[in-house]
Amino acid sequence: MLRPANNLQNKAFYALLIGALGDWFSTRLGLSHGLVEGNRIAQTLMSTGSWIQTDFILVFICFTVPFLVNRITDEKMPKQLFWMPLFAGLLKLGVSVWNFTQILG
Repeated sequence: MLRPANNLQNKAFYALLIGALGDWFSTRLGLSHGLVEGNRIAQTLMSTGSWIQTDFILVFICFTVPFLVNRITDEKMPKQLFWMPLFAGLLKLGVSVWNFTQILG
């Protein structure tokens, strides 16, 4: 049967959600202020109009894979999968802070 959420899972999901929203918002804000995207992959996705969709899919996968694996299996190892969205969320939070320093600086 399905198991309840744990503390690491909640931290990981909130970090990823806040990081993704911060990255999306700060990138859009920076571009509207005349800044240029430094990530070439993101530049290519933005030029084709598929940046938000691709980023949403990646965030969705980072959410669902650890969630489902942890709920389906009875082993303790799947809990280690929550480090992936936590790390991704912290990276996105770092990118958000960097973007805001570029906008304000």
